[in-house]
Amino acid sequence: MEGSQSPSLANFEPFLCILLTANEVNPDWRSTISAWLVDAGCLYVVACGPDSSLWDDSVDMVNVLAFLNQDIPDDRYVYTTFHEQLDEALFFAKFCASHDTVDIQNLLFLDIGQSGRQQALLEMFNATD
Repeated sequence: MEGSQSPSLANFEPFLCILLTANEVNPDWRSTISAWLVDAGCLYVVACGPDSSLWDDSVDMVNVLAFLNQDIPDDRYVYTTFHEQLDEALFFAKFCASHDTVDIQNLLFLDIGQSGRQQALLEMFNATD
């Protein structure tokens, strides 16, 4: 939720994040959350929903700025995509998203703007084929 403390993701890296957006958010908060994801070891963001392209750009910018005067190391490069439809995003995350140099074993659902649908999202992801 906007304005709340981001939880620790210690010992969760590397991970893929399916970032679901439902509403517009403050650009500064979007940047803060993007930095939190990158700093925590997220190596792939699959954004879905309204403003998902803004989230895609925000994560890209954080990753570039972290290595401003040098090339981004292969094992720290964060891949991003954005999708309009949830089923498309889930399919992409499950079957297409992979990192060139790192084996990503962990998955984080980050649902911004809605609550109480964790179980439904997990079931939808598991049923995706």
